[in-house]
Parts: sequence; structure tokens; C-alpha cells
Amino acid sequence: MSDWIWVLILLLPAGALRLLAHEASHAVAAVVTGGTVVLFRPWPHRGPSGRWYWGAVYVTGGDALAFYVAPLIRAGAFLVGWALAGALGWLPLLVFAGWELTDILWWFVGWFRRPESDGGIVREILRERRERT
Repeated sequence: MSDWIWVLILLLPAGALRLLAHEASHAVAAVVTGGTVVLFRPWPHRGPSGRWYWGAVYVTGGDALAFYVAPLIRAGAFLVGWALAGALGWLPLLVFAGWELTDILWWFVGWFRRPESDGGIVREILRERRERT
């Protein structure tokens, strides 16, 4: 079988694992900073308003900045890990590191263009903290 067939076969499960890790990083950050996870949905779904979500974690308490920046830190660490694993061949690097890079890039798109996303919310939190000082 062609190597590109394996890339296509691995893309969906790798993306599902990335989504799980992304949402789990929100949950871990909330718990570590004193929050409680109320709902953990690491799969695509529609929210109560009808809006589409790739995944969601609802929490009470904890530090909001840590909660929203956690996926960026996790994706960066995993990207380095997958790049090191690239020594095992180009397939893990392409499939898994590609998803991490997508997560990092999407976070920064949010910072600049999507105020409702993780990056956009971090930008707003930092702006509010600057204004308070």
C-alpha cells in the first residue's frame, strides 16, 4: 500500500486524539488552578445555542488564562515531541505533527481574528488585566 494511503488512514484517528488532548489540556489546567470540571465533551457537537463546537469543557473556578492558554502549550510540547519522533520516519511527523501545527496556527488565528476562540479570549483577558493595572 502507498505511504499516502497510510497518511489518509491515520488522519482521522490522529485528529480525534488531538481533539481529546486539546480538550483534556483545558480540563487539566482548570483542575490544577483550583477549578472543577462540570462537563467534558471532547467530540464535535452543537451547543445549546445551536453553534458548532469541535469540543468543549465547562468548568467552574480556576484560572481563566491558564484554561485558555493550556492547549497552545500542550500543542507546542507535542509538536516538539513529534518532531523528535520524526527520526522514526516521515509518517508520524507528517500526520501527528501536522495536527499539532494546525492547533497552534488556529490558536493564533483566534488571537487576531476570532474573539470567541481560545486565542481571542486570552487576548481579551490580557487586555482586561492591563487595564486594571
